[in-house]
Amino acid sequence: EHYSRVAEAKLRFSDPFRKIDGAETIRGKILIKYGRPNGESGSGASLGGGAWSVHAFYTNWWFYDGFEFKFERGLNQRVPYRLGTRDGFPPKSYTEFAINLEKRLPESYTYISKGRFIDFTYDFATFRGISGATYLELYYAVPVNRLVFENRQNMMVGEYKTGIFLHDSLWNKSLEDINSETAAIAYSNFDANSDEVFVGKYDYQVMPNNYFLSFEMMDQNSDNTGAYKDTLQIEGYGFDRLQMSDIQLALNIEMIDINKQPGRDNLVIIPNPQRIYKTGQPVFLYYEIYNLDLTGVNGNNDYTLEYSLEFMDIEPVSVTGLLKNIFRNNARQGLATVYSTKSNRRDEPVFLQIDHTITEPGPYRLTIKVTDNISNRVVEKSTILRIIGENK
Repeated sequence: EHYSRVAEAKLRFSDPFRKIDGAETIRGKILIKYGRPNGESGSGASLGGGAWSVHAFYTNWWFYDGFEFKFERGLNQRVPYRLGTRDGFPPKSYTEFAINLEKRLPESYTYISKGRFIDFTYDFATFRGISGATYLELYYAVPVNRLVFENRQNMMVGEYKTGIFLHDSLWNKSLEDINSETAAIAYSNFDANSDEVFVGKYDYQVMPNNYFLSFEMMDQNSDNTGAYKDTLQIEGYGFDRLQMSDIQLALNIEMIDINKQPGRDNLVIIPNPQRIYKTGQPVFLYYEIYNLDLTGVNGNNDYTLEYSLEFMDIEPVSVTGLLKNIFRNNARQGLATVYSTKSNRRDEPVFLQIDHTITEPGPYRLTIKVTDNISNRVVEKSTILRIIGENK
């Protein structure tokens, strides 16, 4: 419950442009301590009258069982809400009330940010799910040097918790998932200052919608914490038009059984949430194509794949010619970055290993274009990756 309240406070009241942490605002602290109010109302007090009236200040009331809070702020929207005062005799100061209430409820939640920030990285990809839902995969990479390890029988062990929270546009909780994770390194290989990362993945079935995401992490052996907040637009994948899943970047992809069709259930995929590759390091990726048309006696599809990689500059310069070899489903396709293929499936899982000769470090946009040669329908998706030097 504490994780959920912190996540909602950060999402609702943070202002990244003014570097305001929503969990540290007065409304955020009250939300974390006492949870969501049973009721809420707001109003603005006016100066003047008629068409020329303006709000002198705004109020926000939160109602709980047996008590309430009044928040107010002035005309300047850059100034956050503060605890207000209720008119009456004597007037009621909600600042004093909050102090006294906390004394009566010592078991209530508190949030104190301590320790170093865990600058972990996260990424996500979506695929067709079951019964109209979308399959959401969340990936993360946590640096070794942001965790505190303990020596346990010649193994250095770190423990941390993750909290993932999704709220819809009306702030209704759609998902809450809290996990305890363990990272272990042999004592002889341990380097507390290493920038190597532990990679993890979570997967969910969610309905297509727009969501507020909070992804939080806390080291169990220290006060180090980290959090991301983001807005996710979860696409729906139906059966009536040509569609393509997100592009999942990976550090490596291997088939489990080469005698079976490729797909997420027959692949070992090590995700790359950092989206970083060193010069000369192969780029692995996975995606799915949905609803290809079939024709002929055998019911075959016929489609063309186009791959392009562009340096992200003011005027992007194509570096497609630097793609050396492209592998599709572990089968070598030569030097071409545009090619056609056929099979008897309406839905195609595709994984690639791209060997390249790119030496210019920086961000690149990878674009995949699918053309259904039967229906002449086209779908296209892009993702961003970064190339760094060997010494980075």
